[in-house]
Amino acid sequence: MISSEILIQNGSTVFAPVIEEDIQWETERKNAPGKLTFKVVKDNTINFTEGNAVRFAVNNTNIFYRFCF
Repeated sequence: MISSEILIQNGSTVFAPVIEEDIQWETERKNAPGKLTFKVVKDNTINFTEGNAVRFAVNNTNIFYRFCF
């Protein structure tokens, strides 16, 4: 079974959001940054903005670390 986790950091607070649809991770062999696309279920707790760090892990292995925009 494959497990995945997305964490978003806003200042010193880290959120583990509920993801609404499939997660899409795209990479190219060279000269282009990777891209992670996902939709977060917004609620009264989660609070993030452009520039916040995002980490994506699959089966407890970190595979993506970039910033929201």
